[in-house]
Amino acid sequence: MLDITVAQEMDKSSIIEHTCLSTGFSSLDHALGGGLRFKNVIELCGKANTGKTEFISNLLASYILHSTNPSVYIFGSTGSFAPKRMHDILQKHNIQTAVLSQIEFTQVFSIRELSLSLENLGALLAATAREQSLVIIEDLPSIAAEINWMSSEIKHLTEIIKSLSKLQSMIIIQHNISKSNLQPKFETYWNPMIDLRLYFNKQAEYQRAYLVEILKTRYKASIYMCV
Repeated sequence: MLDITVAQEMDKSSIIEHTCLSTGFSSLDHALGGGLRFKNVIELCGKANTGKTEFISNLLASYILHSTNPSVYIFGSTGSFAPKRMHDILQKHNIQTAVLSQIEFTQVFSIRELSLSLENLGALLAATAREQSLVIIEDLPSIAAEINWMSSEIKHLTEIIKSLSKLQSMIIIQHNISKSNLQPKFETYWNPMIDLRLYFNKQAEYQRAYLVEILKTRYKASIYMCV
């Protein structure tokens, strides 16, 4: 079950065709015009325990299943996508766990460490003829307890992420944040970087349902409800 609404913020720029990755939910794929796009920066927002981690896990499985040479890079500090966790996810989807060798995990404990790691990845991708890659960044506040969204450090990070997305990468950023706390961030360096922002409201208590709101998209998203 999926409940999707489209918020007011919509960039009316023309659609650029990129390969899409299915979210695993036909309703959401339809609303997004096919799925999530490579060469995009995608932010998954919402309070803790609203289904973001499971959504990313299913997306990872979909990407690995439909890619001839999957290339996954995960950055974070919480261990939400640690090798043991990924092993269990792959087994759940009947995927050969040998592909774990194609998933690179990097622990980072500061914005500076994250920026340096992403810069190194960008240099690697630019120097090799790799296919589309999937880059996952865990919740930034878990990496750095206090973040000044107007700092030069954040500005530098956003520039790196934007450059990385141009190298055939889909950047997925998991962000544990309430909708009321999102607004101050809209006025910083961060917001212009985001191509698609999905907000996870909650999971139904007795049903495995994602309630997703499209807060921002650069593409023409249709309003679609499935209840």
